[in-house]
Amino acid sequence: MPEPTTASIIAVVLTRIEALSGDVKDLTSEVKTNNLATIEFREKYYSAHEQSLSIAKRAHERLDAHDARITALQDDCESLTQAISPMIFANKIVMFIGSALMLSIIGLIVAIITHQVTLGF
Repeated sequence: MPEPTTASIIAVVLTRIEALSGDVKDLTSEVKTNNLATIEFREKYYSAHEQSLSIAKRAHERLDAHDARITALQDDCESLTQAISPMIFANKIVMFIGSALMLSIIGLIVAIITHQVTLGF
């Protein structure tokens, strides 16, 4: 087998160096592209994250407002319950008196119909 000459070795090394140089250029452009895409993704992520944080903050503020309204309404319900309880007792007394009066009127009407009572005018 003939021994390679120095010129042929240098030519092979130069082609390999040129191939490596092309590969390095491709890798460099891919790294730059990935870097730009990463930066763009970060910017979109941060802006979306800040938007979601502001939405969550507004929702939390609305939740606090609704919680305060619910607490106020519960207090109003308790005060209404305390105000109505004497009225319920008074209503029971009035119902008892009204039912006794109604029974006596019904008894009077039945007595008039059965001629057990005569009305004189």
